[in-house]
Amino acid sequence: MPNDPKKILIGEKDITISNIYKEKLESLGFEVVLAFDGQEVIDKSKIDVPDLILMELVLPKKNGFEVLAELRADKNLKDTPIFIISEDNDTNDVKKALQMGASLFFVKNQARLIDIVQNVEGVLSSKKSP
Repeated sequence: MPNDPKKILIGEKDITISNIYKEKLESLGFEVVLAFDGQEVIDKSKIDVPDLILMELVLPKKNGFEVLAELRADKNLKDTPIFIISEDNDTNDVKKALQMGASLFFVKNQARLIDIVQNVEGVLSSKKSP
């Protein structure tokens, strides 16, 4: 485990799902911050820049596309890896999210937790600390 754990912000409206991600990622040594709506993802990201954002596409207040656009426009967050999780595998949503700068796109009922975690570990292990 690194001395300075990588920080992951999870944007997910369902507290049960958020806690599942949180428990798994914390057990691997990551620091995890939770946000339950799109505006909270933006606010928490700007206060303390995470190393990676894992967020649902359908969020209250601001949806994932609005959040993605705002984060990518911020000079401090434009290069932060962002993984999108969606309940739909709508190819237009996948294409749009990736074109807007999402790093990866997962469909909830198709992606296993282990797949998401392995991708998080892969991206963060290759990301250089400032």
